[in-house]
Amino acid sequence: MIPYPASVHEAEGAFVLTADTQIRVEPPTAPLLALGHDLAAHLRPATGFELPVVTGAPAAGQLRLTTVGADPALGAEGYQLMIQPDAVTLTAPQPAGLHWGLQTLRQRLPAASAW
Repeated sequence: MIPYPASVHEAEGAFVLTADTQIRVEPPTAPLLALGHDLAAHLRPATGFELPVVTGAPAAGQLRLTTVGADPALGAEGYQLMIQPDAVTLTAPQPAGLHWGLQTLRQRLPAASAW
């Protein structure tokens, strides 16, 4: 991964994108909604899925983009990415951090889904 994250903790399992996967943004601000729609657009050619961008309560099977509860010590461009079998959660204090986190997520996807 470039740039290499400050820390990485590998675990067993993988999150699998399906036609039912949703991209959830919180709070539903224009910058976060734009990031969610960009993510959906980038995933569409590789998956064939029209992933909806939603707001509301977290649920299993979601890709979550949020600034809520982010650690301010991460700074404007820092982020935390958690990939679990039931959800992917990207948390950052600012939208710029979510942008960079999406770049890391992109690098974690199989080559066939690269954008």
